[in-house]
Amino acid sequence: MINPPVRCRLLAVLFVGGSFLLFAESSIAQTPEPALVVKETEVWDHDGNVVGKAAKGDVLEVLIGGNKGLITAGGPREAVSISSEHLVHPRGAAGKALLDELIVAGSTNPEHYHLRADNRMSSKDYEGMVADLTRAIELAPQDTRGYLSRAQAWMRVKKYDAALADLQEVSCIDPEQRPKTFNGLLRAYAAQEDWQRVVEVYTEKLEEGKRYGDGFRSHNLAGRAAAYEALEQYEMAKADYTSALESNPRNREAAAGLKRIDEKK
Repeated sequence: MINPPVRCRLLAVLFVGGSFLLFAESSIAQTPEPALVVKETEVWDHDGNVVGKAAKGDVLEVLIGGNKGLITAGGPREAVSISSEHLVHPRGAAGKALLDELIVAGSTNPEHYHLRADNRMSSKDYEGMVADLTRAIELAPQDTRGYLSRAQAWMRVKKYDAALADLQEVSCIDPEQRPKTFNGLLRAYAAQEDWQRVVEVYTEKLEEGKRYGDGFRSHNLAGRAAAYEALEQYEMAKADYTSALESNPRNREAAAGLKRIDEKK
């Protein structure tokens, strides 16, 4: 399938149903979002030919522009367009109602549980979120998204050991996705005041992110310095705060930390 660019130019053009449709840049979402098909409908390719149907409950990634959804993932391979009137975003009440209906009917599509979990997150229903993600994991145990999202839910209810277990499972399934767990690990370890583990994760994060530039380096050095400070390893903390300021002289956290260290002497 040909994917439209995520960053649109001034004007995007789509040929559908025998006519050209023009979408101003301001009317097109810049990031594809998951959407649900409300009722069965035809989908089209770039030339306006019908290339298949989208069934009720199908999950598509779309860019919305005017009255069309530009498909970036999901649906028939050749499909690039669908009428937006046949789509709902799962964040809203209509999306949740459709998901509830599909799941009650016995849905075995893990995407429906992921989407309802997102909906539950917005309403702060973290127990329901955990339940949906647990079911998604049962249906697709090698999909690391379920573990990453469930870890967030566990942390919202302060079940940090459960969150850590899910984050560690991500690395077991796919070691290359270890960087995706860093922020969650830092949050969980900090909540447990396990500062030595915080230092270790920041060290790993800094090593992994060498290519990201001074802003990334400064922020994470300051974070590691704060962990050293909590461990009362003041010389290590001072060295990291100093390096953080060298990378970004406007890092207020590092400046304040360095001032605290100097006042302790």
